[in-house]
Amino acid sequence: MANVRGRIGFGVVVSLLGVILFIVASAYVIDHDYNKIAAAIVGGFAFPVAPLAWHLVAERRRGSRLAAAKLPTKAALTGHDRFWLRFAVVALAVLGPMFASSGFGVFGAAWRHGLWFIPERAPDLGSIGNGPARDFKDQESLLRRVPSDAELVVVFHSDGQAGKPSGTAVLAWGARQAMVAVEGALGDDEPLDKKLEEINADRGKIPFLPVDPFVAVTTSDKTLLIASEGWRNKVEPATTGPSEELRGELARAPQEAPFVAAFAPRTQISAHDLDTAMIRHGAVWGMQHGDSIVIAGRVEARDAAAAKKLADDISAVIHLETKDIPESCRGEVAKIVDRVQIAHDGTIVTARAEIPQDALIGLMFCGMKK
Repeated sequence: MANVRGRIGFGVVVSLLGVILFIVASAYVIDHDYNKIAAAIVGGFAFPVAPLAWHLVAERRRGSRLAAAKLPTKAALTGHDRFWLRFAVVALAVLGPMFASSGFGVFGAAWRHGLWFIPERAPDLGSIGNGPARDFKDQESLLRRVPSDAELVVVFHSDGQAGKPSGTAVLAWGARQAMVAVEGALGDDEPLDKKLEEINADRGKIPFLPVDPFVAVTTSDKTLLIASEGWRNKVEPATTGPSEELRGELARAPQEAPFVAAFAPRTQISAHDLDTAMIRHGAVWGMQHGDSIVIAGRVEARDAAAAKKLADDISAVIHLETKDIPESCRGEVAKIVDRVQIAHDGTIVTARAEIPQDALIGLMFCGMKK
């Protein structure tokens, strides 16, 4: 009985330490930008292949040698002892160079990538926009400047990580009227009149969102505020902000998303042949996930037929627009387009794209290729 318990205990300890050795070794490989096949080879060699194979072969040869020499099998070291020595040698051979190169960074790699071998669950597109309601406490003072007849509201927030100062901007649009409110580090030292001149010169570059000329609005606080003439008296002083409909759509975004846009179109606009009359309201947001940028959104259509058409139109626009891009950029664009997932259920259309940062960098520089 004691023998059985000893074997069970030995097996449990070997398994635990072996799993730790596998995780540390393979996670280090993943952390240095090698693929999962390379990680599996290195981790599998560290445990179980190298220590178990070495032990089995060595013990078989030892048994054969003792049997041929007709020597007693008793020795100072047990089979368990000899296994632990071999295990330690393998661990030293595999992990030694890693620690010599990265020091305690090896543990950091294990912390970041220790579960690399567990497949990530495919995102449930139907759950997009149905999580806990987001609050906008830090952006509320700017949101309250948005007129109640706005049809589109965009909130951008930089939280000041990596030593950078924080800042917030809120943009709104509705029936040729628009406003922009900025506070914190998103503002700069460029004179406001020069900014207005540039903004008014460029406002025609978004033809599907026509807007009247902007003017500067003096505020009672440090907010930098500009608005079109029709909204000039609606943004200062601050009031109750956008409609409850738009606030409800903004709240669908995850709390950590630095970019959120909500829309409830009442003015018919033409954007790449998408019929905004089919849309009741919706929201889209962007956020970072590891080394990727995630863009997700949820739209509620007027009815189920409109939702299906909307999903088909969005898919068609995404794929058809790529036909007109330069040949040098098509491969990079395809990497992004292929990651867009679209679904519809009843009147709801959801979409998600997780785009690696290197794909975005490739897209930025593809135009330089000959």
